[in-house]
Amino acid sequence: MTWDNHSLFWRDPPTFRLPVPSLWIDLFEKVKVLGMSTVSFYVDWAQLEGKPGEFRAEGIFDYAKFMEAAKEAGIYLIARPGPYVNAEASGGGFPGWLQRLKGHLRTPDEDFLAATDNYIANIAGLIANYQITNGGPGFLFPDPDYMQYVEDQARKAGIVVPFMSNDAWTEAHNAPGTGKGEMDILREYIRASWGSSEGHDGYPLGFDCSNPSSWPAGALPTTWYETHMQQIPPLPIQFQRYFQGGSFDPWGGYGFAQCAELVNHEQVRIFYKNLYAAGVTIFNVYMHFGGTNWGNLGHPGVYTSYDYAAAIAEDRTIAREKYSELKLQANFLKVTPGYLNTTPEISSQTGVYSSNLAVTVTPVVSPDGGFWVVRHTDYQLTQSTLYTITVPTSKGKITIPQLGGSLTLGRRDSKIFIFTWQSSATRRSWSSMATWKVKGDRVTVKLRNKYIVAQWKSATQRRILQIGDLHVYIVDRNSAYDYWVPELSPSSLIVNGGYLIRSASIKGNSLYIRADSNSTTTFELIGVPRSVRKIYVNDSPADYKTNSDGNWVADANYHSPKLSLPNLPSLDWHYSDSLPEISQGYDDSAWPSADHIKTNNSYAQPFLTPVSLYGSDYGFHAGALVFRGHFTATGAEKQLYLTTKGGSAFAPSYVFTVLVDNMGLDENWVIDVDEMKNARGILDYALPSDGGGSTQNMTWKITGNLGGESYADKARGPFNEGGLYVERQDFHQPKPPLTSFRKNRDPFKEILAPAMAFHTAKLNLNIPLDKFDVPLSFVFENSTSSGTYAPGFTSTGSSSADLNWIGLAVWATAPGGARVPGLKLSSKTPLVEALSWKERKEAY
Repeated sequence: MTWDNHSLFWRDPPTFRLPVPSLWIDLFEKVKVLGMSTVSFYVDWAQLEGKPGEFRAEGIFDYAKFMEAAKEAGIYLIARPGPYVNAEASGGGFPGWLQRLKGHLRTPDEDFLAATDNYIANIAGLIANYQITNGGPGFLFPDPDYMQYVEDQARKAGIVVPFMSNDAWTEAHNAPGTGKGEMDILREYIRASWGSSEGHDGYPLGFDCSNPSSWPAGALPTTWYETHMQQIPPLPIQFQRYFQGGSFDPWGGYGFAQCAELVNHEQVRIFYKNLYAAGVTIFNVYMHFGGTNWGNLGHPGVYTSYDYAAAIAEDRTIAREKYSELKLQANFLKVTPGYLNTTPEISSQTGVYSSNLAVTVTPVVSPDGGFWVVRHTDYQLTQSTLYTITVPTSKGKITIPQLGGSLTLGRRDSKIFIFTWQSSATRRSWSSMATWKVKGDRVTVKLRNKYIVAQWKSATQRRILQIGDLHVYIVDRNSAYDYWVPELSPSSLIVNGGYLIRSASIKGNSLYIRADSNSTTTFELIGVPRSVRKIYVNDSPADYKTNSDGNWVADANYHSPKLSLPNLPSLDWHYSDSLPEISQGYDDSAWPSADHIKTNNSYAQPFLTPVSLYGSDYGFHAGALVFRGHFTATGAEKQLYLTTKGGSAFAPSYVFTVLVDNMGLDENWVIDVDEMKNARGILDYALPSDGGGSTQNMTWKITGNLGGESYADKARGPFNEGGLYVERQDFHQPKPPLTSFRKNRDPFKEILAPAMAFHTAKLNLNIPLDKFDVPLSFVFENSTSSGTYAPGFTSTGSSSADLNWIGLAVWATAPGGARVPGLKLSSKTPLVEALSWKERKEAY
């Protein structure tokens, strides 16, 4: 494989946050029609090797299906297999059993590197089969910081495409030519201090969504090209590996709706065009789709939704305006190859190309032409600015507008002016033709020095300027959002209308349009190839007529399905006690004994207890941990002190139960710090007596998910279950044995004492999923009581009523009790194909 110094434009989704292989093609097509060429994807090691030495990549973890879907959609892939990926995932993608290693993580320590061998051999071998050199979509393989060892692992597995790095600081680590561990191509510039204008910062607006209309000062970088040339001057291409496409939202945050207001279409206009002004020609948006933290997938800083305020929402809808703004920009760059050969003259200039100092103009030029990027000098400005611009062209200096008046730069906006430009195979330096035709009003056309000048006022009405065989459609921005440019090689086609145009193809004399509609839609087809005689929309023939502009027009009817969503409080609810361990006489003899007298995990604090009570020492890495402590009383004990990761508890009995809520393992962002080894469980305990002594003869039992690293639910993977009783018994699956439940007790009634209640009910949906993609979501009503919303139990869906169940665990942590104040089902997030309950003989 060879490469040059030109462009890529891609996005970065976490594949593992959409565990539905049949929906991967949906995302790929939504990215493709944006004008993007490439998708970069994470691989979560912890999901594929939940038990050391056992690599599992089938079902929802089958990355071969993912790569086949990309190939079908015409999307290139950049693999990011780690081993470390960060990604706000539990452990940053590291499996929990790494906590048992003596060596430091993300270093050349032998036991750590050896632990990665099986995973890299398998995942790199799988990726190797889909390299572009083998006819697949994969063409770049980014290398983590352990450099040469991981490169050698990948090469041994058959990877031949180039490596690239993910350098967290502007220090040119592993840059080409640096020796051992050097990259084949490019590197990332990213700075840890989010919001700083220094260095190549990927997230300039940060992640504080409290006041989304307020942008931070000093966040727009203006010196990236100069920094790039100082760092690696031999590489003329500038590579922006991560740039803000949204924001995560932490526990107690302001919600993704506000984050979507912060990182919105205006951010795309200002900050992305500022990257083009810096000469960036390889550009990755992080990210276009976030997904969902199913089960216990996320790290402690995030909750179930990972919508990320991205262009494609968690429910896969594309209603956010920045999706359309991205479509305009990406498709513009796609047909403007002249940009690839340009170089920024200087990062920004005021008072040179425009006399209005409130406007900053940055030229990005080449011998064949140039691009002038215009923005407000104060990029935070929310008012419009009037200005003119004077630039050198092949016809001499030209001031725009030429026929008098001013240009208008709207609030938080940026414009790109092109002079002596090349678009696709057609090159034009304005036009020397003396004939033209205008359809529409408020357009002035004059002949000046043998070239044509057209000037118009912005309006919602479409105008068409025809100069010879060139047709210029003049539309306002919101109207332009409705235009789609599906690939139709070797021809071209523009489609006006429709919620989403997925693809276009020609078979014989027929044009086939694949489209999504949420209402009856009129499609206008512009530039239909002359060989076409028939139109099919979603494989159904469509009658068409020719409009006054010479374009074909066809209608696609839409008939909404009749949906009658169930009222959740009225369901036939069944209840199970999910904390029977606190009952007298509970038998924990089948539980694993917590009897390890030492641990390799010394991160954060020394080993303080007679036996290890760290969950990962016993193979429990996800979800709730339950401990049972046994002791023989002397009669002098008055209190129990516990130090846990996740809370504290008090119990005066001879056998006490401790429930620790594991919210995910910490990430390991800094090399050699081992933060991921931050243990989950009981860190210390004491049972003091009045005389100053302490009872020592304690024995402990521990459980997490059934089987630990030999997890029972192979279909959903190692993160899906924790240690709650209902999880160990598999009662959270559809069709649980209702004879083990109590009837007529729903989650909306008060739990009067500390307890863990589990409620389940069957949902009758009967949604025609063979014809419709129906977004559904569970909407929880907030209450004033303290609690954690962690919906890891909801069943997945299909059109068969028997397969749809809802399960809800309610944890009352205080004597005052708890209840769910309100819960309803609305048309939002789609449900996924479900499995059914099966008896687990080994469950306790």
